[in-house]
Amino acid sequence: MKSLSFTSTVSPPSPLSRASGVQKPTLLCAEKKKKNVVKLDEAVKAKLLAESIAPWRTVRLFLYGSFGSGAFVGGFLTLAGLIAAKSGARSDVDIDEYTLNVAIDFGAATFFAVAAYLDTKRGAELSDAVEAKIERKKASKEQMKASNERWTREFRALQVAVNLGGGEDKETFVKDLQDGAAQNLVVLAGNKAFLKDALLSAKLAQPGSFQQKDVLLIPVSNERAPVSVASEKGFAAPASVSPSSSPLYVANPSGEGWRDLVEREMQDAEGQGGEGKLVRDKGMVIVIDKNGEVKRRGVGTPSWTMVFDDF
Repeated sequence: MKSLSFTSTVSPPSPLSRASGVQKPTLLCAEKKKKNVVKLDEAVKAKLLAESIAPWRTVRLFLYGSFGSGAFVGGFLTLAGLIAAKSGARSDVDIDEYTLNVAIDFGAATFFAVAAYLDTKRGAELSDAVEAKIERKKASKEQMKASNERWTREFRALQVAVNLGGGEDKETFVKDLQDGAAQNLVVLAGNKAFLKDALLSAKLAQPGSFQQKDVLLIPVSNERAPVSVASEKGFAAPASVSPSSSPLYVANPSGEGWRDLVEREMQDAEGQGGEGKLVRDKGMVIVIDKNGEVKRRGVGTPSWTMVFDDF
């Protein structure tokens, strides 16, 4: 891990220049691309998706209608002949045969009508399910967008206590770790048992890798009892020793705001269902790179190999 010096950095000039033979896309090109994008109505999207799930429903309904209407017309004509025979208007009709044919025709018409009704009902249920799924996806995207904004804005304004080595520690803002020291950050949030297991697994995962990848861990407890000297002002990580005694790759939370940030993230995870419902018991991991981009979210003790690959 590089030495933590909190200085401003200047981004190098973009390699996309005329000299390199590659030019940046102009605003006009970007506008043309936007115009070429066709946006479908939500109802049309739902209908197309439902059709892709059950592609033969339209064909079946057509066949039901064709055969059913044919059977109904045939039954009506046969019934007319049967009535004529019984009234004495026709003497060339086999009443028993016509009676059987009427029953068969109207029975077939009834069968196809019921089949069409049930298929239409299933189609409506499928469409409703597809629309609900689309709405859940939209809500999930909005939720994810709000979460990303938290980690790119509120998170950067929080404070941590960093071990600089040699018994020296320093309180600084997260934004200084990202902008000035170019550190990738991994937030471990959960109960004491989860944090203990996660930090132990980090200790066993070749600590030198954290230095090579410029990774700092920020363990955050979701329990109210103060457990860190660095957290006397508010919500912080479960460390029973001072920050200067923590590993160099661990930064302890300090100051206000940590509890609220983690609590809202856990509520979002629970709302998404699945493993998210277990987040309070199994703990939560959020991986943020030095540019402030959320690279990964997970439940339970992290796989450090996957975390290192993210950077």
